[in-house]
Amino acid sequence: MSTLTKVKKMETKISEFNFGIFDVHGTLLDNLRLYRVFLRAASTFIIRNGEPYLPTAGMPVPCWVETLCNSPSLVWVTLRIEKVLAIFFESIATPNPKLFEGAREVLLQLYNNGIKLFATTGGKTSTTEAKLKKLGINDFFLGLSGRELPKREHIPYFARCLDLPLKKFSQQAFLVSDGSVDLALAKKYGVYGIGITNTLTPALLRAAGAKEVITNLRELRLKH
Repeated sequence: MSTLTKVKKMETKISEFNFGIFDVHGTLLDNLRLYRVFLRAASTFIIRNGEPYLPTAGMPVPCWVETLCNSPSLVWVTLRIEKVLAIFFESIATPNPKLFEGAREVLLQLYNNGIKLFATTGGKTSTTEAKLKKLGINDFFLGLSGRELPKREHIPYFARCLDLPLKKFSQQAFLVSDGSVDLALAKKYGVYGIGITNTLTPALLRAAGAKEVITNLRELRLKH
């Protein structure tokens, strides 16, 4: 039996959506492995209903978020520390990352079926774009947003790219990510969140807001 016939069926048909958002690092690109190990360990401290202030690739909301909410100076310091950590892990990342299994074929199929695709990353936009170009998948995406814009602003930015109201965009969009922040933001904005188990457990992905959990990108394939 081929690999393609072994993938599970999703509960929701991807063909019902007009827009798709993909996290890059840890979802499409198999890199930042040390960062993902750190993320997996830190995720035991997530506050389930907290506001995800941290802007980058996957740092979960920490247990002291309520203190941050009442102290703008602590927010400022924390965001900069988190950004330094993200830059550090990016600097030691695999220089030539590979795509996760099924990434290219799934993106191609979604693109060919008219689903407009966007990419979100906690990395630097230009650096990430260069990696996607090198791997031959950059042209699949209508827009890419990186750490120059806080994570919480990525989904609204994608809606503006299409000149659509945020609510209308969100109702027609799905998001795929291995991280809790992306999934929490998807839930906040009404985007259909799909967690992939490249980094976190299914329980943590669902706790962060995932409506559905997959183990392989091929589970997103459209039915013919």
